[in-house]
Amino acid sequence: YRLIYKIILFKKRPFLPFIKEYNNNYFILIKLGILYYYKIFLKIAELSIFNK
Repeated sequence: YRLIYKIILFKKRPFLPFIKEYNNNYFILIKLGILYYYKIFLKIAELSIFNK
């Protein structure tokens, strides 16, 4: 879980100035981000299952 948390923090940093400039798109970016990180989480979960 720590690895996933670090990935999320690392991916969010470049978007911070973008979000500040475009507040109207903030919620759209959050929704897209959640879907994107959920896909990453599923891939990591699948890899861990196959490694066992």
